[in-house]
Amino acid sequence: MEARSRMKHARSLSVLVLAAVIAGVWVSRAEPEPAQTASVFFAPSGKDRRIHKALEELLGEATKTVDIAMYQFTSPQLGDLVKKTARKAKVRLLIDSDQVKGSYSQDKGMRAKDNIEVRYVRLPGEGAEREKFHNKFCVVDGQVVATGSFNWTVLADEKNYENLLVLRDAKIAQEYAAEFDRVWNDDKVTSK
Repeated sequence: MEARSRMKHARSLSVLVLAAVIAGVWVSRAEPEPAQTASVFFAPSGKDRRIHKALEELLGEATKTVDIAMYQFTSPQLGDLVKKTARKAKVRLLIDSDQVKGSYSQDKGMRAKDNIEVRYVRLPGEGAEREKFHNKFCVVDGQVVATGSFNWTVLADEKNYENLLVLRDAKIAQEYAAEFDRVWNDDKVTSK
């Protein structure tokens, strides 16, 4: 009798375990797949300009704000993209003041009347000893950040060994946004 009771209990337990497994599989299939939170891109990519394309896609998603912190910004294609993005979202650009002296810098022609504000970062020191605003990141709608070694130049995509990491993580994006705002609002190092 005791053996029958144990077998009956074991069968009941087996049925419960099987039911739990089936329910777990059903629940896990019912939940949506999590969105990819990170994408990485490497250069050089030659005339394919894979990083340019990734930035074009990212800025195409912007609806409210785009904050760009950049050391060098000489790509005409990305300059045009920023101007196009400014038709639907407010754009702010922080750029190293020494890097805009050449005729290729894309800050020229970007103005507040076009929904683009530009501030120049001038850090202490002179010549080779001058500190550099060496950041390279972009925050879109306070939700997504693109960062890495990539300066927004054609050569950086076509010939240099560079990287761009796109993080779809609001918490991380907010940390970058806070750093952008800290520098943007520091009148000791920024000017219009």
